[in-house]
Amino acid sequence: MVDGHIGTFMSQYPADLLNDTIFIFTSDHGEYGSSHGLQGKGASIYEEGILVPFVVYDPGHRMFNSSGTRNQLCSSVDLLPMIVSMGHGGTKDWMTGDYGQLYGNRCDLLNILRNPNASGRDYAFHTTDEFVPEAANYLKTPLHVIGQISMQKGTDNNLYKQKLGVYTTWKPYVEGQTQATVLNDPNNPHVTEVEFYDYRTPGGAKETDNTSTSPEARAALQLLMGSPIDEILPQLASELQRPLPATYQSAQAASYAALRWYEINANNPVILTSAEENEERLAKAWAL
Repeated sequence: MVDGHIGTFMSQYPADLLNDTIFIFTSDHGEYGSSHGLQGKGASIYEEGILVPFVVYDPGHRMFNSSGTRNQLCSSVDLLPMIVSMGHGGTKDWMTGDYGQLYGNRCDLLNILRNPNASGRDYAFHTTDEFVPEAANYLKTPLHVIGQISMQKGTDNNLYKQKLGVYTTWKPYVEGQTQATVLNDPNNPHVTEVEFYDYRTPGGAKETDNTSTSPEARAALQLLMGSPIDEILPQLASELQRPLPATYQSAQAASYAALRWYEINANNPVILTSAEENEERLAKAWAL
């Protein structure tokens, strides 16, 4: 059905604009479709939920001439610099100052489109802290997820993919436990669950053979969680924890405060009776 609607759109697109247009087809998430016994999206690192289509069509060859399939690893966060570079005639002359700090380390998708042999990412992260009210999460599903997809070189020098997933509650639901952060305790099954898939095996490629107790998995987990992030895994700090440019930090703080306000009141609903009360609650959330 989706293909049909895309075909209808393309057939109606004005011919005189075709060679001046670059078409990009992608999505924000996948669909489980009953794989792994799941429906919808979210709360996991499974390929069906996080792998998205990415098709770029340049009928006028304004940005690239080659066609075919690319197998390099990339991430959705690489899309914006590609699109902006296209708007700047295929150059990176815009990537200076704050923009350079924000996007300078992204994978160069435009270069991959131009050159099938260009380098992709060595790794990509799928992370989520998506909030679900406690009343809706009756199975106490861990909602803090880090998925690390990496390209490894085998003994035959060929690259292969592996995926590490860490699921954490942060707020333990085990009676008697404290509210202390337990993200760095991979041995506590009540608060941290681990998955590891080696794509060289059929079960690993299907993400049905979880080898989270293998030496490779434990080494990857230790690398991710066993030491200060900026010392042992600088790419995680670079991708997820690098501070925004000073220009945007106040907006970031305000957004975080609004999120905390929502989280608190979603689990403890109240009716706000005045603008002053709303401001007071927002200030309290800001302080958390």
